[in-house]
Amino acid sequence: MSTADETPIDAETDPTGRRCEHLALLAAAALTLAGFGIAAVAAMRPGRMAAEALQPPADHERFIVHINDDDWPTIALLPRIGPALARRIMTYRARHGRFAALDDLTNVKGIGPKTLDQLRPHVRLDPRPAAPARREPAHPED
Repeated sequence: MSTADETPIDAETDPTGRRCEHLALLAAAALTLAGFGIAAVAAMRPGRMAAEALQPPADHERFIVHINDDDWPTIALLPRIGPALARRIMTYRARHGRFAALDDLTNVKGIGPKTLDQLRPHVRLDPRPAAPARREPAHPED
């Protein structure tokens, strides 16, 4: 028999507090997962990935850019040149034509004599050499 003085025990008023402990654990787990998600998204920012992708080859001495033919991501690999300056080089080239001399690069805003001196070992004006043609084996005709 039940008396009026007895109140039913529900999860919120459980004297052991187990329900509250479970809710606290779930909340902590949710916050932890949210933190990992935010960190993962921050690590995959497009700008950061692009910057990591724009790394010159390990052998800097052999790295050559054909300034009149290569695209801006390749030009951006040059020392002291990033994506913004590489795009300015491309814009200058589109408006004024091919660079006739390396010194013409100083006409691009952001490239001065010091930058040009660092670029000289890596920049060529001549067209990129074509890949050798593949020769097909001779097939005897039937």
